[in-house]
Amino acid sequence: MVLRLKPFQREFERAVENPAFNTVALSGPRGLGKTFLAGRILSRCLTPGDRLHEPGKEYILGAASIEQARMAFAFVRATLEPLGGYRFIDSATRLGITHAPTNTKLRVISSNAKTSFGLVNVPIVVLDEPGGLEIVGGQMLADALFSAQGKVGSPLKLVLIGTLGPMATGPGHWWWDLVHAGTKGRTHVQLFQGDRKNWDNWNTIRRANPLLNLDANARATLHEERDAARSDGRLKARFVTYRLNIPEGDESEVLLTVDDFETMRERPQVERDGAAIVGWTWGPTGMV
Repeated sequence: MVLRLKPFQREFERAVENPAFNTVALSGPRGLGKTFLAGRILSRCLTPGDRLHEPGKEYILGAASIEQARMAFAFVRATLEPLGGYRFIDSATRLGITHAPTNTKLRVISSNAKTSFGLVNVPIVVLDEPGGLEIVGGQMLADALFSAQGKVGSPLKLVLIGTLGPMATGPGHWWWDLVHAGTKGRTHVQLFQGDRKNWDNWNTIRRANPLLNLDANARATLHEERDAARSDGRLKARFVTYRLNIPEGDESEVLLTVDDFETMRERPQVERDGAAIVGWTWGPTGMV
């Protein structure tokens, strides 16, 4: 059976294959098939004859935890195990694969920057769900990986796949900044994201989720979640964060929502005693 990839998936794989890029990133909502792509890339790395395979090299799968990495690892194992010739380590604390004839390996690491230093002769690191990394440790891990790209004679390609939430909520977080900078130089970026102002419009939802046309059950689920979110701030925050890839807090727990802030910014400025007050006017009883 020949697997037919969608255009955005083919674009992603071509970017991974392209030596002009040393960083390839894809960010989108849950349900975009990101873990499938992570597993597919790593399966190709361990398949002799594939363009991504280099005999005797070590490939890395990174995630916030071993349990998080287990989902992509399970896909790789299910793809390779029927072929024969592979040894597997699959325990509570360690995950790994070795292709015995070529001594090509896959090693799984969690978000510990110490395990990411000393990466030599590693052609590809796949980092699954960077937005799930805790702030300090995630930045240290990112620093370790990006600095490893500069080693002479040891080219390293970073493949980053995941949603922005829950950690990458805005500028200043390395994953948010990388994705929103877009494709430039040696970095290729694909971003699928909804429109905050039209978050409950079905066309907005469909554009952010290009696989919806393939699954009637997924469409029904998102319809139900969207309708419930219209009257519940907590559900709206979850929907916008994970279905539209726009990290947002629970409206019931914040003093000023993003929508309220944007509305305030659009209101005209007025002067009071030489100071500009954004979005407010002065009435008989004071500022309103």
